[in-house]
Amino acid sequence: FVVTPSMDRMGVRLEGPPLEHCSSEAADIVSDGVTPGAIQVPGNAQPIVLLADCQTVGGYPKIATVISADLYRLAQLQAGQRVRFAAVDLAGARQAMREREAQWDDWVSCIAFGLNNSHALYNDLSSVWSDDFGDDV
Repeated sequence: FVVTPSMDRMGVRLEGPPLEHCSSEAADIVSDGVTPGAIQVPGNAQPIVLLADCQTVGGYPKIATVISADLYRLAQLQAGQRVRFAAVDLAGARQAMREREAQWDDWVSCIAFGLNNSHALYNDLSSVWSDDFGDDV
């Protein structure tokens, strides 16, 4: 798929092979809950991926969800760039998140030299709130 210029913090519209609905009525559903990463397919058969500031409910069918560890990458794409999706199981999604958190830890350790509580900085930057920082505190 190709990222279209129609994107903001709420979502990104993609263009590519049409994702046809089984009937025209199937393109609109009763509104239900959505989360960042949800891939919706409206009546025009072109996917929309919901991003950080997405609405809380939506009335388009959802076909998949981008894993949390990769959502930031999608949000960074520019119009005209290409994206492809691959299926990931729960174990793979969890592993990707562990790897992403390790990247954050490395990044924070590079900028947090001399700070008394680098974990507080990590939490502020990553929006991950936790009391469990392991044995290194």
